[in-house]
Amino acid sequence: MTPREQLLAALVVAPDDATAWLALADCLEEEGEPERGELLRLQLALHRTPDDRPGRPRTRRRQLERRAQELLAAGVRPCVPTLTFELPGPVPLELALIPAGSFMMGAKGRESGRFIDEKPRRLVTLTRPFYLGVYPLTQAQWFALTRRRPARFRGKARPVEQVCADDCEGYCRALGQRVGRVVRLPTEAEWECACRAGTTTEFASGDGEEAMGRAGWCDLDRTRAVGLKQPNGWGLYDMHGNVWEWCLDAYDLYQGEDLVDPLATGPDHALRVARGGSYSNPPQVCRSACRIGFAGGGRNDFIGCRLVVEWQPASGAA
Repeated sequence: MTPREQLLAALVVAPDDATAWLALADCLEEEGEPERGELLRLQLALHRTPDDRPGRPRTRRRQLERRAQELLAAGVRPCVPTLTFELPGPVPLELALIPAGSFMMGAKGRESGRFIDEKPRRLVTLTRPFYLGVYPLTQAQWFALTRRRPARFRGKARPVEQVCADDCEGYCRALGQRVGRVVRLPTEAEWECACRAGTTTEFASGDGEEAMGRAGWCDLDRTRAVGLKQPNGWGLYDMHGNVWEWCLDAYDLYQGEDLVDPLATGPDHALRVARGGSYSNPPQVCRSACRIGFAGGGRNDFIGCRLVVEWQPASGAA
């Protein structure tokens, strides 16, 4: 293996090893990709300093955040460990490793179009790393496993839609049995943590409609193929717009306390959380903090999903 491959493999075994992450940044620089190395260092710094509530130093953190967003807007590609499964076809399904850590969940008071259910902001800690789909699940990936292609807007590279939460959980079970791993929908906290990638702005790409336009699709009449906009700092695409994405949580209002590994449960008839906004929504509905409750049994042309594969030390880097 090359030095880069060795470091990526080491991070799969120990995602919280700060030394290995920094060594990977050094390796990128030595291999002639200094901006990718800089982006990785910025990503680590943002991931380690999550608490930007009033009364805490924020100026330096905001500078780091802006610089990371500038690099991504300029086309610099994140470098993170990934896991890839080959579905029948063959059709690849790629997931990025998200380290454990803490972040501020919810919307700041100044965000345009903020809804009452996005506050109060609170510090949320995720104690376990996890893999999250690099893209929303596509129609090709759904068909490869189920031989069905539920979607109003057809296209192999477009996200699957017209799937209810139970459909998506059934897909997770089928994939889990195939690959011998725990596969599931993300919790709402996992989704927002991964979406933000250390940012505190309206979108992972910054504030305002221009930032949304760089990161996702909105105000349109149909979905678009995945992966055509810029990724966030963890290398995830289409976290904003295109399709809402089902989460594990039952929909409920936030409470004020800081939380560890939260998961909201409810009765079978409870509304389910969906995140990210869709192609038909205005930009403010596609913000990192925006959330909505849908009937879990509903099938709509604006809701799809993104998968989590639970981390285990024996997994391999792609």
